Amino acid sequence: MSKKLIVNNVYLFSTATQKAKKVSFTSGINIVTSDQEDGNKKGKSLILKSVYYALGADVYFDDNLKKDTVTFVVDFTIDDTRYTILRLGRFFKLFDAEHNLLVGTDKRDELSEVLYPLFGFSVYLPSRKENDNKLIIAPPAFAYMLSFTDQDHMDGSKLGSFTGLGQFINFKEPLLYTHFGLFNKDYFDLKLKQDNLNEKLKLSEQELTTIANMLKKIEQEIPEAIPEDVESLRKELDRQESEYRAIYSDLQKTKNELSDLRSNYVKITKTLEDVSIRKRHEEKDVKQVLHEHICPLCRQDLEDTLDVRIIKNINIEDLSQVSLELQSFISSAKRKIEEKESVYKVHLKRLNKYNKILKGTKESQNEILKIQGYSDLKTKLEGEWSDENSNHKELVAEAKVLTKKLKEYSKKKKGVNSFYFKSMKQDIIKFGLEEVHDKSIENIKNSVKATGSNQPIVTVIWYMNLLKLKNEFFPEAIKFPLVMDSPNHAELDDQKKETLFEYIFANIPLDTQCIISTLGFNREDYDTDLDLNLIILENEKYQLMNTDDYQDNKDYLNKLIDKQ
Repeated sequence: MSKKLIVNNVYLFSTATQKAKKVSFTSGINIVTSDQEDGNKKGKSLILKSVYYALGADVYFDDNLKKDTVTFVVDFTIDDTRYTILRLGRFFKLFDAEHNLLVGTDKRDELSEVLYPLFGFSVYLPSRKENDNKLIIAPPAFAYMLSFTDQDHMDGSKLGSFTGLGQFINFKEPLLYTHFGLFNKDYFDLKLKQDNLNEKLKLSEQELTTIANMLKKIEQEIPEAIPEDVESLRKELDRQESEYRAIYSDLQKTKNELSDLRSNYVKITKTLEDVSIRKRHEEKDVKQVLHEHICPLCRQDLEDTLDVRIIKNINIEDLSQVSLELQSFISSAKRKIEEKESVYKVHLKRLNKYNKILKGTKESQNEILKIQGYSDLKTKLEGEWSDENSNHKELVAEAKVLTKKLKEYSKKKKGVNSFYFKSMKQDIIKFGLEEVHDKSIENIKNSVKATGSNQPIVTVIWYMNLLKLKNEFFPEAIKFPLVMDSPNHAELDDQKKETLFEYIFANIPLDTQCIISTLGFNREDYDTDLDLNLIILENEKYQLMNTDDYQDNKDYLNKLIDKQ
């Protein structure tokens, strides 16, 4: 039985303007719509993009939205267990059903480490750093990649609806196979081992060739193997000592920067404590005014406490926002300290390495001068060749074992691509997309695209087929909400729009929540048996948030802010 994630409510809060918006969804099909003629800029896209933005992805918001001043909150359920996530800028707070804080962080990998166990699904991808053969936990956006489309990025198979994906390169194929259950940590471990092994084999072959050439030269020339230029050895030693001094200087500089960062962290933490104390005092004053009708400043009796309570409540809301921002600063300070500590460790490691090099260079200088005689050199090289040859044979045997294991994954990939071709071909024929050639759908890694009004249709078809593949080959994987921002693109005529919606409704995976935005949705145009939740936006343009929603939900926001 697969898990499913259901979004119950989405909240947007602007404490600066004291406005908010709450939108509630059902577990089935949700349609966010507005007037056909005058329904643009009402906030449909903002609502949909808020779902995965709050859950850890980065999206393309409208330039008019100052997103770092808006607090996003999503209340969601995974198999009847409720969770809440809050996001302000880069800072996240995740809560359990009782609103106990599970994590507060501005680091996506930390957020993934908490979310992925809840999902029962995780994404790990190879690091893009050269010579860094290890797997990296991917940010949450990579888990949602099949479940979100942006109306302004209906770019066929480019996976372009999320932004900020530069941490990995060429991730499309391994990511898709991960979602289809073929690739997992075991596969990537095997692939990294194979890449590492191939590099070792290459170096081993180069070493064998070098030694063989040296032995051949010895056979031909009977060389004198005693170094003649001792001065060059001294120059090399001086160069290494100079590099050592430079590294030591970098180490000291990093140490001083680390000290400054830690001092700043202590100051911010103290400020947060002071803000919390001040907020408690303000709340105490409000209670005292209500019960005793005495001014907390001058201690005089008050006939009407309204003005004092208003001032105090404004102070409390301001302090709540400051508290949240300080929590974000603390999280950021922790991250910077960790980063600087990592730099310090790197410099320290380099310093220790150069200590060994310098020691070895000084000790080996006399040894190099003692190497004499053709016979000793030849014997030494023959021994090295024998050892390297044995090492090479072991590497070849290990490579054969890895290749055999990886072939099993290749067979599974063929099955996926066969299913993909047949399913895509059927839908392409259904929509008459003759410009999409068979070659482009032979493999999931190939680019699929169209022109004009066919481009959004191809994009929707491609995403829906990815979900078909996921359900076919990885049915036990969690089902994320399918969020489609205006799939019936403005370039589509009415007939194509209706056909596309019917296709989407018919192909939504079982037990999958769906949230779609569109202009002028008419319930009567579609199957009456469909259980649809219509959310109609009637606000003014760019006025999605309102004061009533803020007043109704500000206590809820403050409760989340205060949890530390």
